[in-house]
Amino acid sequence: MPPSQPPKPAEIEPVPPAAPPEQPPPPRTQAEAPAAAPYHGPTGLFVAREYHSPEGQTLPYRLFAPNGYDPAKQYPLVVFLHGASARGRDNQRQLDGPGQWGTSAFASDDTQQSHPAFILAPQANRSDSSWVRQWRANPDRDPADKEPLELTVELIDALQEEFSIDPGRVYITGLSMGGFGAWIAISRYPDRFAAAVPVCGGGDPSAVGETKAKVWAFHGSADRDVPPQRSREMVEALRRTGADPRYTEYPGVGHNAWERAYQEPELLNWLFAQRHERGRELSQTTAQ
Repeated sequence: MPPSQPPKPAEIEPVPPAAPPEQPPPPRTQAEAPAAAPYHGPTGLFVAREYHSPEGQTLPYRLFAPNGYDPAKQYPLVVFLHGASARGRDNQRQLDGPGQWGTSAFASDDTQQSHPAFILAPQANRSDSSWVRQWRANPDRDPADKEPLELTVELIDALQEEFSIDPGRVYITGLSMGGFGAWIAISRYPDRFAAAVPVCGGGDPSAVGETKAKVWAFHGSADRDVPPQRSREMVEALRRTGADPRYTEYPGVGHNAWERAYQEPELLNWLFAQRHERGRELSQTTAQ
């Protein structure tokens, strides 16, 4: 299949000049939480946990539960996929460096007041080159050696059993390697996510199919690590399915487009407004 043509300039949302974004505060972790804070269980901070698959694999992750969590209500879940530099087993790197921009955007006091939500930040093993090892919508699978993305989807199911999470408001975002992960996630699991925000990512355009997820993708025009063509191709492939994704490309910005993307004034309201009708009986949907 010949490569897709980049979108016309008119199809890229115009971006006004902006001052350099301020560094976000580090995410509050369990050890740093004020002792007097009125938490009800592990809420209001990123708690270190592990998921153990039935086959014996382990996925470290951090989970942020909103303050005042009420199991009688349903809450959105934001899944954040880190970049390559955060791979490991320390269950901390995904919150540091670039990950600090992605997690703090959703965990800040202002955001949680307006949009209380759970935030899931899993950590891929350093032995894994990416969130997936096969860039196909229907990959060959080894049940005993699952990809980090597969374990993450299993973890989402487990969290929906443990907490009151709205299955119609599960969102996925990621930067760099995590941006690639977000793209393939909505291709493999078209009924799983209500929205996706891939930042400086890409993937295989031939694997893109119809999905219920609304998409807003971001990239920097001067990115030398992951050329913006990678996002443009994915956006065009999604448009060919009849979808209407949003795409913002920052002129002159390099690989660190996440510093602008996660501070977009409209992003949070747009993201949390997305939902699709999906009953709890479908929460165990597997990849097509």
